[in-house]
Amino acid sequence: MGGSAGAHLALMVGLQSPAPVFTGDCGKKKINIAGIISKYGPTDLLHWDAVSKPGGTFAAWAGIRPQDTTFLKSLSPINYVSEKNIPVLLIHGDQDRTVPVEQSITLYNKLKQNGNETTIHIVKNGGHGNFGPIETAVMDEKMMSFITLYTK
Repeated sequence: MGGSAGAHLALMVGLQSPAPVFTGDCGKKKINIAGIISKYGPTDLLHWDAVSKPGGTFAAWAGIRPQDTTFLKSLSPINYVSEKNIPVLLIHGDQDRTVPVEQSITLYNKLKQNGNETTIHIVKNGGHGNFGPIETAVMDEKMMSFITLYTK
């Protein structure tokens, strides 16, 4: 689970399991991932304006490679969706100006098209997190239900 950049990392790790692309011998035992919770994370870097905007959210991370489509594809969770992957819960505000809600909607649609178990919760009038006490409680309930369902 993660929010924003943390959601991106959770999706990258989870969608690559059980056959990771980015590997290394960390001396750790392999773990089984029960599901992924993505809270307002970027999913398709090729279609996220922040990647190419100088001084934007992603510009420092992309470094000198914001136009390198191969690089951006390799860092886009949407490109690791396969059939019967791993359950995914997506949570996103419909007024998010940092990572547009379309990032989660596009991933949701691709997951569904590939037969994956996925749920999307769009927070009405929600921005980039900080949804307020009522919507945060709803989000927490969605996450707990998801965790309970997929960790049995």
